[in-house]
Amino acid sequence: MDLIDETGVDKFTIQKARSDKRIASCRLDSLCKIAAALNVELEDLYEEIQVLEEESSCTEAE
Repeated sequence: MDLIDETGVDKFTIQKARSDKRIASCRLDSLCKIAAALNVELEDLYEEIQVLEEESSCTEAE
């Protein structure tokens, strides 16, 4: 079963949630469904994005 089927959230929303620049535009209830399906806390979704942003900025600085 994939994340779309498991959450009932559409593909576009899943893509937004995976994007560091677009996650903030996702509705809270959609993010809660995604977090529940992944068995993580809602905050973990944002922590992962923050780590990705930090890694990206380090790469750009080099």
